[in-house]
Amino acid sequence: MTAGVLGPDARVIADRVLRGEAVALRGRAAPGVLMLLGGAAFAVASAALVIGPLSSLPFGSSRWDSPFVVLVGLVGVAFFGVVGVSTGLHVLAHRRRALVLEPHGLRHHGGDLVPWREIGAAAIAHTGKRGKGRQLLLHVSPAGQRPWLTGAAPLARWMHRLNRGTMPVPELARLEPAEVGALIAIAQSRSGDWPR
Repeated sequence: MTAGVLGPDARVIADRVLRGEAVALRGRAAPGVLMLLGGAAFAVASAALVIGPLSSLPFGSSRWDSPFVVLVGLVGVAFFGVVGVSTGLHVLAHRRRALVLEPHGLRHHGGDLVPWREIGAAAIAHTGKRGKGRQLLLHVSPAGQRPWLTGAAPLARWMHRLNRGTMPVPELARLEPAEVGALIAIAQSRSGDWPR
C-alpha cells in the first residue's frame, strides 16, 4: 500500500509502528532557529524605532512628531520579541519529540494524546516560492483539536482560530511529508481506531 512512498528510514520506523511501539520522530532544527533569530532581529529593529525618536528629542517638544513610529516599534517588540522568540524556543525545546506515534494516537510537541479516531484525512500543502516546499496537514475533529493544541506554540494556538480543523505536522528530520503521512496511516490502520 505505502511501500513505494517509504524510504529506508521510514521503513525502519514503519516496522516499529507495526510492532506496536511508540516512536518519537525528531523535528528539524532549522525552522526553530529561523524563528528564534528572525524574532530577535525584528525585535531589535522594532526597539530601534522606539529608542531613536525618544532619545533624540524631549517628549512634548514641538518637533517630536513620531508617536506613530514609537507605537509601531512597541507593537513590533511585543509581537516579534514575545511571540517570535517564544515560538522558536518552543520548537527547539520540543524538537526531540516533535511527533510521537503511539498505539492509540499521536502527540504533537509533547502535548496530550490525540486519539486516532479524531484524525481524519492527511493532505500535503505546497508552500513557499512556486510551491516547492511541502507540509503535511492533518484534518482533526473538534474533539482532537484541544489535545493537539496543548503541544503547540503560542503563535500556533492563536493562528488556529483562523483555520480550525486543519493541523500542520512539524517538519521532521530525514523524513518527507509523504512518508510521515504514510506512517500515520500505518499506525492508524494498525490500531483499528478509525475516524468517526
